Amino acid sequence: MSVRYVRSWITRGQQEHGTPLSTAQTAALDAFDEILADPRMPLRVRLRRGDLLLLDNTTILHGRTPFTDPPPPHTGRCLTRVWAD
Repeated sequence: MSVRYVRSWITRGQQEHGTPLSTAQTAALDAFDEILADPRMPLRVRLRRGDLLLLDNTTILHGRTPFTDPPPPHTGRCLTRVWAD
């Protein structure tokens, strides 16, 4: 199974195409969003200094919580995104 779900992309695509989502389609997306928002659904992974997390964006739905850099004199985080085919 492969999936990429970004609700705003779906909505924007339908708007640009000029074909609004049906009531049933909107209800299905709302139900999916409700499941994704359920606090029992996510597996939370706390990353620490030096950790590496590799994900296949087409086989796992993922997100992240907000992050605030620590105050000076500490340096900010170094986050790098890499695509591997």
